[in-house]
Amino acid sequence: MPTFNTVIIKGNLTAKPELAYTTQGTPVAKATIAVNEKFKNAKKELVERVGFFDLVIWNKLAEICAENLDKGQEIIIDGRLRYEHWQDKENQPHSKIRIIVSGVYFGRKSTHSADKSSPAGTEPGTPPPPFDESQADEDIPS
Repeated sequence: MPTFNTVIIKGNLTAKPELAYTTQGTPVAKATIAVNEKFKNAKKELVERVGFFDLVIWNKLAEICAENLDKGQEIIIDGRLRYEHWQDKENQPHSKIRIIVSGVYFGRKSTHSADKSSPAGTEPGTPPPPFDESQADEDIPS
């Protein structure tokens, strides 16, 4: 049976995406999305909790997101999960699951955003141009 690694999440950005460049000059943006979850516990009480997921966005899509997305903005992303593990300077093991983003769909901007206007030539909710993930450089800058 073939493997399948796809995730689609709707939530709000916790901060404006941070844009950086690899040593080869490839754009990469990092961001975090907050996703609200509501469910009833064993006592039939409504429980709400928030999950936070790290996003990694590559190439032109990284630049578009860094330029146009704001803290609190609602987005829908699709991508794939990547498990990373490493040891720190004290040889302590660490691990993290990141979402490697292949598509972003812009939603409403937060009422707390400083800039309420749309970027030149775009409308709120307009998806970015197609993104070719095959050109993504897998080295994440620190």
